[in-house]
Amino acid sequence: MSLTCPQCNSKDIVFDVQFYIYVCTRCGLVIDDHPIYDYEETKSEDYIPRYSGAHTSRVHDRGVGSTEISGSLKRHIREGRVWVARNIDARINKEDRRLTIALKELNKLIKVLNVPSAVAETAGEILHRVLKDCSFKVTTIKKIVIASLYSAYKICGYPKPAKVFIKELGIPEKDLWEGLRKIRDLDKSEKPLSETSDPRYYVNFISKSLNLKPQNTTLANEILVTVKD
Repeated sequence: MSLTCPQCNSKDIVFDVQFYIYVCTRCGLVIDDHPIYDYEETKSEDYIPRYSGAHTSRVHDRGVGSTEISGSLKRHIREGRVWVARNIDARINKEDRRLTIALKELNKLIKVLNVPSAVAETAGEILHRVLKDCSFKVTTIKKIVIASLYSAYKICGYPKPAKVFIKELGIPEKDLWEGLRKIRDLDKSEKPLSETSDPRYYVNFISKSLNLKPQNTTLANEILVTVKD
C-alpha cells in the first residue's frame, strides 16, 4: 500500500505498529487516519510476531522500535487509538524526548531545503549519537540540528558553503558554529572539515550567483573530481 503525506507530498511513510500510526519521515507529520496493516491477518490465537515499517534515522525509534504485534488486528487498532488519544506525550520515553524534538526540527529543515535522502539519514544518525543521554535546552538542540544537517552534506559528498547554507535556512551564522562546536565536544568522531580544502564548496555558491542550470553544477563538480584524481 502506498501513502502520500498530505503536508509535503512525500511517499516516505513508515508505520509505527505499537501506536498504529503512520509517520512521514520527511516532515514528521503523524498520519493516523484508518491505519491498515500491510501483511496478512491471522487468527486471534496466532501469537507469531509480525513486523512493519522501514528503518530510518529520522524518527526516535528508527522506524522499527516496538513494532511487534500479535492477535486480532481490529482489537490492536482499537486499543492503539485509545492509547494514542490518552497518552500522546507519554508514548515517548523520557530519554527520547529531546531526541524526538531534534528529529522533528530536522524534518522541518529537510522540507525547507529538499534534502537528499542520504543526507537526511546521515543527519539523523548524527543526532542519535550526540543527543543520547543529553539534557540540553531546546535552543541548544536546534543549533545542534542545524549543525548536524550541515555536517551531513559534507559527509555525503554534497558540499554546501556555510554562507549559502545559513542563507537558505535564514539563520544566524553563530548558531551554525555553536552547533558544530557542541557536536565536536559530544562526538569525537566528528572532526572539523575545512571549506577551503575542496573547491567544490564554491560551485553551488557560484551557480546560484550566476543562476546556472543544475546540469552545469553537476558538470563542474565532475570536472573538479577528475582534475583532483
